[in-house]
Amino acid sequence: MFVTSKGIIDGVIGDRFGGHGTQFNDHGMPTYSLPFKIEEAPERTVSFALVLEDKDAYPVTGGFAWIHWLAANITRTELHENESQTATDFVQGSNSWTSMQGGSQSRAQSSFYGGMMPPDRDHIYELHVYALDCTLDLAPGFLLKAASRDGRSHSGQLHPQGQLSENMMGFPVRVGGRIWKTVIAVFLCFVLDTIRKTGVPFYAAIAAILCMQRSQQDSIWQAKNREIATIIGGIWGMLFLLFERYVFSIPVEVLRYAVLSLLLIPIIKFSVWIGQEKGTFLMCVVFLCVTVTHQADASPVSFALNRILDTTIGIITALVVNMIPWGSEA
Repeated sequence: MFVTSKGIIDGVIGDRFGGHGTQFNDHGMPTYSLPFKIEEAPERTVSFALVLEDKDAYPVTGGFAWIHWLAANITRTELHENESQTATDFVQGSNSWTSMQGGSQSRAQSSFYGGMMPPDRDHIYELHVYALDCTLDLAPGFLLKAASRDGRSHSGQLHPQGQLSENMMGFPVRVGGRIWKTVIAVFLCFVLDTIRKTGVPFYAAIAAILCMQRSQQDSIWQAKNREIATIIGGIWGMLFLLFERYVFSIPVEVLRYAVLSLLLIPIIKFSVWIGQEKGTFLMCVVFLCVTVTHQADASPVSFALNRILDTTIGIITALVVNMIPWGSEA
């Protein structure tokens, strides 16, 4: 079973779902809830339950995880943004705003999504989605222990997202569609390299693997970032090697390494300036790959350009293969 959310980008929850958003209740609790989508649920599934919690809150609360959202009897595989406030086809439990640390908000007001407002630092939030073979006898404002106790009294026990697999249910493990797509894309990169006769299919294959995401939209986003980062890192590396070859060659190896390390500063600042912070890591990797491992090449410029071309081939291959419809995208 897989759970994804359009409200979480690169592991970061969008501002609108927490204290930096614009929707709050009378007590200042953020109420604009996260969307999420469930895929490949077990065949016996009748309903879903969810728990959104913050274990990083232990030092702040004095010893308990902060519950941001409890919900059960969800019979759909997708909840949209703000459905904690607008939907009526599932039941919601009490969050931690009923505690003293949360201002002792009433049970009725706390029986919704309560967004993130970490007071000390960035926190890691865990969204657990459970598949059940029944609906639970729960009233609005139920507590977590009630949902857990009721869920475990049925044959379809609560299964945390990420731990349930067909193997656990007595069926053989399948290889999902996205895995097969990745294999096909990498193989095509190898085949294309035999035609190009570069002898280095590695870079195209790596690009294909990284760009083979769960959805075409995610693949395009990853492809754009990787292509931009590779081009920028390759150009920076190519310019440095050209400077060394035709203007001034640094004679001391340690001094050369110091200069290369310092040049990471303008690369990182440049990536921030053009709004490509997500590609900063790759820019630096490509720059160092060009300048450290290939400074002695007969044609460093040719190497840099070929690496950019390899990445482009890998990206295009991944995007094309990912368009193939497949029953399972595990």
